[in-house]
Amino acid sequence: MQLAPPAGFAWTRLRLALPALPPALDQLRIVHLTDFHIRRRWFKAYDEILQAIANDPPDLVLLTGDLVEHRRLRDREVAMAQKLVDRLRARLGIFGIFGNHDGDFLAARMDRAQMRNIENKIVSLESSDALIELIGLPGVNRDDLDEEFFDRIPSRSDRSLRIVLAHYPDQIRRAARIRPDLLLAGHTHGGQICLPGGTPMITHDSLPRKFASGAHRVGQTWLVVSRGIGYAGLPLRIFCASEVPEIVLERA
Repeated sequence: MQLAPPAGFAWTRLRLALPALPPALDQLRIVHLTDFHIRRRWFKAYDEILQAIANDPPDLVLLTGDLVEHRRLRDREVAMAQKLVDRLRARLGIFGIFGNHDGDFLAARMDRAQMRNIENKIVSLESSDALIELIGLPGVNRDDLDEEFFDRIPSRSDRSLRIVLAHYPDQIRRAARIRPDLLLAGHTHGGQICLPGGTPMITHDSLPRKFASGAHRVGQTWLVVSRGIGYAGLPLRIFCASEVPEIVLERA
């Protein structure tokens, strides 16, 4: 049980096999960060996460929302969120979306941060022998996701890896039409307060409870839902430690 936020986070290492992964992207390494819910203090755990990333930078750092706790965007919280993002390191870049706690205006307040906001966008990272497509779904308000956004996404090529960033795990139902290889999400905190064994009491998501955290094969897509770093509401986690997933993709 965690009583003081955030502490005792788990660094969760996942190896996910993708049959159609381009050979050039075999062993691609991703650090997934989400749900910091930054409040009024800078915690030691933030430094530990940043140091771990600095010691061994991944290929990508991908963030899926709720950097801050309060939608009122207090200046100190925004400054800490920018400090956090600006200390991240990754070989191919830092990309992210925002969440419901971030509100409509955090993106504008952080427009000079080094995290590239890809909400409602598709970004292509292309080399001579592979293509990584990063697609950001709207996270501030789940109702902002419309079919016209999916209609604008081109058909996949044989040499592409398609990764979707979503704040809400249940958006995988609608994203299935664009055939992502990997969908990263947060929002649930893994339940935050769970029964012994990790069964979540509340998930704030319409998928079955088992999808509130972990890696799951859903159709042709790997769904990875992180328990996140911080806390919504009460600064309390029970049978549900904070976590940072590190994902390595490999050819099946």
